[in-house]
Amino acid sequence: MRALYAATLMLAMLAGPADAQFKTDQSGDPYQELLARQRREQQQNEAAYDQTMKRLKAQNPTTAPTTDPWGTVRPAETKPKR
Repeated sequence: MRALYAATLMLAMLAGPADAQFKTDQSGDPYQELLARQRREQQQNEAAYDQTMKRLKAQNPTTAPTTDPWGTVRPAETKPKR
């Protein structure tokens, strides 16, 4: 009886690693899954960027600034002498 129990135990211990080699719950190649996840993340980032740019354009229209940053550096305009 002891030999039968030991043989059953040995077969059960060998069945675990053999079962791990044939996992069927994985849907495909891990590299393809990584690429698909990166593609989804990139699309989400681009969509968020586009939404942010639209929001910023709506807040601040793209008109030319009316300030002159070099205004204090330039000399005052004077009328030319005749």
